[in-house]
Amino acid sequence: MSTINLRSRIGRLTLPRFARGDGVWPLAGKMAVLAYELNCAKVNVPSGDTVQLLDIPIGTRVLGAILKMITLEGGTLTADIGYAGGYEFWQGVNLNSATGYAFKNSADDTGGTAARIVTVLMNNAADVARIKLGIVCVQMP
Repeated sequence: MSTINLRSRIGRLTLPRFARGDGVWPLAGKMAVLAYELNCAKVNVPSGDTVQLLDIPIGTRVLGAILKMITLEGGTLTADIGYAGGYEFWQGVNLNSATGYAFKNSADDTGGTAARIVTVLMNNAADVARIKLGIVCVQMP
């Protein structure tokens, strides 16, 4: 079991200053969706490994998460998706049958008082799946 650091530079920016084309899309005012596409065909993830995807900066309130399967694994693949060492948006989500979009509200959030890392813990080996994950957030005053 190891940790694969794929953290995107977009999560390190303060929300009012990010630009289109970096994987972040402004919604209105100080709201944004931080997005990351994990392509397991390019980065194979062994069973039990954790992939770090996004840094959520201090002062950012997470409202929820959006999950979209682009390519199914083709075999057994479940994952836990959430914050490193804490709250999970999805636990044991089946990444071989999930279709369309799934949305989860953030019921356990620090309210922006601490930085967080969004992670995916693969419960099975992944070498085909493509997953798009979006984190809906707002900059706190």
